[in-house]
Amino acid sequence: MVVFGSVLGAMPDGEDKEGLSSVLTYFIGKLKGRHPALAMTELLAPDYVLSLHGEIASSAKRCAEEAVAMGLDLQEAGRILVDLDKQPAPTS
Repeated sequence: MVVFGSVLGAMPDGEDKEGLSSVLTYFIGKLKGRHPALAMTELLAPDYVLSLHGEIASSAKRCAEEAVAMGLDLQEAGRILVDLDKQPAPTS
């Protein structure tokens, strides 16, 4: 999350930034789902962020793979919904 946030902050506005914002929102939701009482200010405390420096590369790879998998899953779900919308409504 720290990696995505730092990259997002440095990007110019545009479609890529919007997509990355969605990825960041996904990971924030995942984190808050596991730890609802956790305040983002606690998570982003400078000492904690600096302590992660050695883990950033491996975490970025893992998170990118997870984000791609989630994106593919959402695209497939979207295709299913579009296909369902094309079917005639059931009659009662």
